[in-house]
Amino acid sequence: MMIEMVRDEEDSGTLDSMAVVIEDTVVVEGLPNYPTAFCVLFGLIYYTFETIQKVFLNLGEQFCSIVFKLF
Repeated sequence: MMIEMVRDEEDSGTLDSMAVVIEDTVVVEGLPNYPTAFCVLFGLIYYTFETIQKVFLNLGEQFCSIVFKLF
């Protein structure tokens, strides 16, 4: 997992966009700045483990988050 900074080729000083990359696959791209990319990466990690706990292990079903209850 990593956060990749995409820079403009013409001007090396400007940041074009950011992307979240997991195992050499771009998962989310076009993020405007580092804090947004960090929050998206943290959210992906959090909801991945929540899904594993609730769906595959049947742990804590009564404490599902509001986003998880929508599905």
